[in-house]
Amino acid sequence: MRKEKDFQKEIFQSLRTLPGPKFYWKLRDDGLIQPFDAILLYAQTFTAIEYKIAKAKRSLNLASLFKGREHQLHSLKRVREAGGKALILINAFIPRELNVCFYLDPAYYDFLEPEKTMTLRRALEVIPYVGEENGDWPLNKIFR
Repeated sequence: MRKEKDFQKEIFQSLRTLPGPKFYWKLRDDGLIQPFDAILLYAQTFTAIEYKIAKAKRSLNLASLFKGREHQLHSLKRVREAGGKALILINAFIPRELNVCFYLDPAYYDFLEPEKTMTLRRALEVIPYVGEENGDWPLNKIFR
């Protein structure tokens, strides 16, 4: 099973593909309630990032992503309200078949969430995503 920690590490390593200066900080997951997973300051934009892993093989259960962690979604919305950018990065991984990173704003998450569960095919139609390319995630498409 894919671990969120591995996905986070891949995104961190892919930051080198973004041109120019950037500042990234992974918040420690030490049992305390953290508002989100990481921050990125890039191109004069503060971005709060929450990483998620799609648990089901053929579907994306939006309702379960923040179950018991509603404070994370609330914190992302507060960053957005304060003028920053907030992103939910969801890795859907099926070995030798699919490895994509869905990226969505909390407001779009709220818009989609009534669907609760959707097939990965449907998710690929309605949620922006990037695929891993040569071992890197094309972050220039996500962090514009």
